[in-house]
Amino acid sequence: MFALLASHWLLLAAALLSGLLVKWLLDLFFLRSSMFETQEALLTRERQITDLRHELNRSVETLKNRTIELDATVKAKTAAEALGAQRSAENLAAAERAAAELALLKQAKMEDEEIAANLRAEIHTLSGQGSMERSLRQSTESEVLDLKLQLATAAPLALDQESALQSLRLAQQLAVSENETLRSLLDQSRRELAAQLTVNLALQEAVQLRDTTLEGVRTQLASAEAECQSVSQLLTRQDEERTRFTEVQTTLAEAEARCAASQAEAAATRLQLETLQTRRMDFEAALMLKETQTNAWERECRTAKNRADTAVRKSAADAQALESMKAEFAVYRAETAEVKEAPSASAVPTSDPALGQRVKDLETELAVVSESHARLESELAETKALASRAEDLSEQLGTVEAELAALKLEPAPSPSGDLETLFQDLDTLTDERNRLAAEVASLKASGTRPDSV
Repeated sequence: MFALLASHWLLLAAALLSGLLVKWLLDLFFLRSSMFETQEALLTRERQITDLRHELNRSVETLKNRTIELDATVKAKTAAEALGAQRSAENLAAAERAAAELALLKQAKMEDEEIAANLRAEIHTLSGQGSMERSLRQSTESEVLDLKLQLATAAPLALDQESALQSLRLAQQLAVSENETLRSLLDQSRRELAAQLTVNLALQEAVQLRDTTLEGVRTQLASAEAECQSVSQLLTRQDEERTRFTEVQTTLAEAEARCAASQAEAAATRLQLETLQTRRMDFEAALMLKETQTNAWERECRTAKNRADTAVRKSAADAQALESMKAEFAVYRAETAEVKEAPSASAVPTSDPALGQRVKDLETELAVVSESHARLESELAETKALASRAEDLSEQLGTVEAELAALKLEPAPSPSGDLETLFQDLDTLTDERNRLAAEVASLKASGTRPDSV
């Protein structure tokens, strides 16, 4: 049997090569089917990309329309509400951010176009791989032809080997006839040699089969790895496109939320402006009330000043009366001195009780007049101090009136944050007015004292 196999090893090699050829053809068929499937998947992916691009264009158009509407609302608000300048600036900043987001969306669109171009390049590479596979098929066909030529050249070599074997057999028969003792050993060595040859042939066939199977497995592994890489790349790109689409949706939702927030802020600013207008009206009414109070306080200060002037004039008249009484008292003193210096003959009139009573009365009257003069001098000093205080108060009232006029001339407070300071200034002015009113009341109370004197 081993000899039969050794004689027909060419048939085994041909069968092995035909099996390898059939396997290669089957692999090529399945590879083409997988390539067609990948092409169909790429076409569906391109259709999906075009659909996403159309949706992105629609979203960009809606975003443009919304940005245009936002700009229109911002312009209308700035034209209608002059006091909301800060809010309009914030809305303009939001519009700029929306424009930046629109630029980002455009950039994402360009990136999607680049991805489509990359997919087209991959399609071209796959077509190139198909052409490479065709070239490999042609090379394998050429190798098959080379193997056939090698088989044709190996046939005469086999014939030569058979003739050589026949000559060896003749020589062996001669050797057997010459050396019959060694026939058994030669037969044994021949059987061992034939067995070794069959074993070597089987080992060579097994090695060749293993090499061919390993090469096929390697090619299959390489193709499977390439397909896995392409599929993983497609999956990653799909995931990236999904994430980008979700980001576009989130940006659109954020833009809608910003539009709603801007509308709510516009309504809030309108309400705030209405409240500010009402507060301004209340503030103007309070200013008018304060003006009336200042006018009343001015009149009271003027009356107090007039009373102080009358008190000064009265104190001057009292001083003149005091001087006249002092002169009269000096005359009386001179008379009494003359009476005391008169001779003893005139002692009788000195003992006149009427004259002594007159002197006592004049002394008491002089003491009363001096006391009243001291009191009038103190009251005169007080009235002078009150007059200077009234002048100071009038000056302070003038400064307060100037501040009120300046507040009237100032523009309305902005809605951003000057209301608190304005109300604080108003509170301080009212406190100053109350203090001045208290001082005027005290001045009026003190101004009534010279009249009572």
